[in-house]
Amino acid sequence: MRVLSALLIAATLPMPGAPAVAGPLPQAETRPAAKPRETKQQRLNQLYDRLAVTRDAHEGVMIASRIQALQLRSGSATADLLVTRALSVASAQQPALALKLLDQVVVLDPDWAEGWNQRATLRFLNFDDSGSMRDIARVLKLEPRHFGALNGMAQILHRNGMDKDALTIYRHLLKIYPTMNGLKKAVDDLTLKVEGRPI
Repeated sequence: MRVLSALLIAATLPMPGAPAVAGPLPQAETRPAAKPRETKQQRLNQLYDRLAVTRDAHEGVMIASRIQALQLRSGSATADLLVTRALSVASAQQPALALKLLDQVVVLDPDWAEGWNQRATLRFLNFDDSGSMRDIARVLKLEPRHFGALNGMAQILHRNGMDKDALTIYRHLLKIYPTMNGLKKAVDDLTLKVEGRPI
């Protein structure tokens, strides 16, 4: 017990050569914790939520553009470069080369929805409907709200005479992007064709 008391007393005495401390030690300055950075997925979720409720067409275009810009960033400089190159050669009327580049993209980053969407779009434009639909299925598995992929799916169904299925997709798309240009008309026209009355 005496040893313990001696140790406690010694612990309170200043170290040799150390200045005596008068009063309590100063507290370290505390700063508020830094707010964690928003992830890409969190930003996408917020933008999709806004897109679903806006009734202003201009605002809808602005939100949709921000979504597309985010979706075009894979996080891999190589995948981003391959997509940029593929878009460039596709616009120069070299679809075969563009397809080869996009084939590399989906192998390099199979979890990037936009990589699959870019290949689906290229296939759609070259009337490879079955290939495009396979890629769209992958897009929607990774991002079920991808309005570009849904719109492409509805157009493929429509041009293959599957109007009832196309109408179902268009109506679903209305819940995600209600102000999409031409979407309401497409729904009304197909409703009249399929059901005999506009909505």
